[in-house]
Amino acid sequence: MRQRVQPHAVTPLASISANPLLGIWLRLSGVAAFAAMMALLKFGMSHGAAMSDVLFYRNAFAIPVILLWVWQLGGISVVRTPRVKAHMLRGGLGFMVMCCTFAALDLLPLAQATAIGFLAPIFATLMAAFLLKEAVRPIQGAALLVGFAGILTIVQPSAATAQGLGLVIALIAAFGTAGVSLLLREIGKVESAITTVFWFTIFSTAVTTIPYFLWRSPLSDLALSALILSGILGGAAQICITASLRYAPLALLSPFDYGQILWAAAWAYLLFSQPITSAMLWGAALIIVSGAISFHLGKIAALRPCAEPKLPPSHGV
Repeated sequence: MRQRVQPHAVTPLASISANPLLGIWLRLSGVAAFAAMMALLKFGMSHGAAMSDVLFYRNAFAIPVILLWVWQLGGISVVRTPRVKAHMLRGGLGFMVMCCTFAALDLLPLAQATAIGFLAPIFATLMAAFLLKEAVRPIQGAALLVGFAGILTIVQPSAATAQGLGLVIALIAAFGTAGVSLLLREIGKVESAITTVFWFTIFSTAVTTIPYFLWRSPLSDLALSALILSGILGGAAQICITASLRYAPLALLSPFDYGQILWAAAWAYLLFSQPITSAMLWGAALIIVSGAISFHLGKIAALRPCAEPKLPPSHGV
């Protein structure tokens, strides 16, 4: 029997089903699927796939998986929304972030591009301070410095010239992801997660269809298979990460997101023979520490009566 979800309803914390082991398993599965998706996209790009190919396959082949999710939750009525403008704004911003993320993925080693993406929670803290006038404590500023130290450790100064463009694009993507997270915080007050995921995927597929047919590249069977599988895994990752919040609180689940850096390092070694260096491990550790500090402070703020609810990190790409 399909489970029916009330349209536009936002699941309150009190309705979480207490099954932390299932929540952790779903979160770990989503993180692993997301890391594999990124590795397959980079594999496709290294075998001749153009950006138009990557964007189209990532979104188009996520749709069947997400439609199955929608059907399981009660059908198309679950994702009906009167807030078209809000979803178009989220779709436009999210699509630009996706383009930057994939461009950085093409220019940087896989593990480095992944690690830099985890600066987004820190950027979100700064944006909340400037745009939403939220107070920033000195320890949050220290966390930002630790995160940037992690970047400098991963991207060695001697390689900064060769990887400079990729680094800049990766930082723009992380900053954009922070903006998406703030927008999702507002949308999440009145819309369910499945509605946001569904319409973002539809929007991105629509935007990428015409460029794909105009500029698609001839691909080998291996590269084509990698791109198709990346779309399926991307849809599955979004479902697992979102569904995990039904069984365990975000405070318990978020630390497992950093496992994506380890998965990225493993995929980089297996698919691209990119070595796992000590600088990469130390830099990733610094970024994890800075992100953990930011999240811990956010969790404390969320427990205050006047604080706005915190949403999970964006896995929108």
